[in-house]
Amino acid sequence: MNMTFQYATAARILLLASCCLASCRSQVLPGPMDSLYDPMPAGESSFYPEGPEEVIVIRHADPCRVRPAGISSSYPLSFYNKSTRLHSGSSIYSASGGRIEVLWPNSTSIVLSGEGSGVIGATSRGEPTFIIRAVERAVITLREGEEVELLGGSVLTASSGPLVLEHGAREVLRVRNQSKESAQIAFRSETVLLEPGEVVDLPLLSAGAAPSVEVVEMESLKGVGFRAQLRGACEVEERDGTLSIHSQESSELHALGVRIHLEAGESVTLDGLLSVQPQAGDPMPAAATTQP
Repeated sequence: MNMTFQYATAARILLLASCCLASCRSQVLPGPMDSLYDPMPAGESSFYPEGPEEVIVIRHADPCRVRPAGISSSYPLSFYNKSTRLHSGSSIYSASGGRIEVLWPNSTSIVLSGEGSGVIGATSRGEPTFIIRAVERAVITLREGEEVELLGGSVLTASSGPLVLEHGAREVLRVRNQSKESAQIAFRSETVLLEPGEVVDLPLLSAGAAPSVEVVEMESLKGVGFRAQLRGACEVEERDGTLSIHSQESSELHALGVRIHLEAGESVTLDGLLSVQPQAGDPMPAAATTQP
């Protein structure tokens, strides 16, 4: 009798528990989010596809990670497998306390210490040898004609090494030339020549520091008190020192310290410093009578 009562009680408890589980919902608000992309985008690997260049990546201090080209995730370099071969388009990462080195066949070397990351460029398709994404400290040794894209977009060109990068301040990147040869840094519209032993601090601008392409073959226009540079097919009318420009195609105008982009059919009028002649019957200013 007791055993029958126990079995009946257990059955009621299981039935009650199943009813509670069926009526309970683990997620009430908000509901499950649907994926907007199927399949998911490739991410950074789509910007730098795999290239033919091959390098050796060496782990000198932990933690370090690598992301081979064409793969969306990275993996750490362990103590029993300190080196690996990667192709261009791959990325390397170094966390605080880490130290990782990229070595090319021509003995070009880049060592990242502390927090840093970068992409191995494909020189066969016109990319720099290495693209720095984050850096705390780096030591760079290059060969003739090789380039490194620095933090912010500026481009470093050298034929020897070492060159030391230090990102101590938040908005300043310090470049120190410790080699016996000069180096060049293309910073926006300027080229900085860095002689042996010299140091330069590069500002990290919100607009970027990528080298700008100089505008060539621009027509020179002259107004009263100003000059203008025009590129593109435009109709120019001059009247009393005022320039009226009517664009017939996509054009660009540099004048009075500004750059103006004109689409087809748009117009702009430039008015410079005009000499105002006194009207008949108006008294001459006192200051003007003393001038010759």
